[in-house]
Amino acid sequence: MTPTPTSLPPDRGSSSDSPLVDWQAFEDEYDRQQNVVERLVSTVIRTRSGDPARLRAAAGSGDIQTIGFVAHGLKTVGGLIKCQRLGDLARRTERAAVEGTGDVSVLAVDLAETLDRLLAELKTRVAAAGLR
Repeated sequence: MTPTPTSLPPDRGSSSDSPLVDWQAFEDEYDRQQNVVERLVSTVIRTRSGDPARLRAAAGSGDIQTIGFVAHGLKTVGGLIKCQRLGDLARRTERAAVEGTGDVSVLAVDLAETLDRLLAELKTRVAAAGLR
């Protein structure tokens, strides 16, 4: 399918790793309503861009409460945009923060790195589609 000027184009390998978002499932979830897909992508970029730094700072200071709070919100983001890795890692991180088990700081840094990569993927898609 050739994308229309307003649709998000297919990923063209913005990183050496495979895409984090299951773009087919994401677009299918919203019945290929590009305005909804674009709005969700833009909202995630706008509202979650500060979370990687927040997670790293909380990991560095041992702020388990902040790690749990941010991870909780990222579980929803992962589900909304069909990013299973983010959702699964956010779930594990939140559980570790709540239960006080595992190395919460290591999980938080991994979650921050995954979110950084996801945000880059989303920004690449937005730029390729000529969106703001």
